[in-house]
Amino acid sequence: KGYFVAKVSLSGQSGGLSLISPSGVVVMEKQIEHSSSVTIPVSHLAAGAYTVRLTENGVIKAVVKVTVQ
Repeated sequence: KGYFVAKVSLSGQSGGLSLISPSGVVVMEKQIEHSSSVTIPVSHLAAGAYTVRLTENGVIKAVVKVTVQ
């Protein structure tokens, strides 16, 4: 469909969400305030296995793999 939704739960006020390509390049970064749902557009990306990384206060809180087709 060209996007996916990440449901983010933060223990503090803000954090960051990064989308990392199969080659390790950060292709998107988004600042997040509070816990929320974040829409990530992927229609412009090449097919492959990407990594979504959630950080809070400089600490990695979660890492998830997603496949873009």
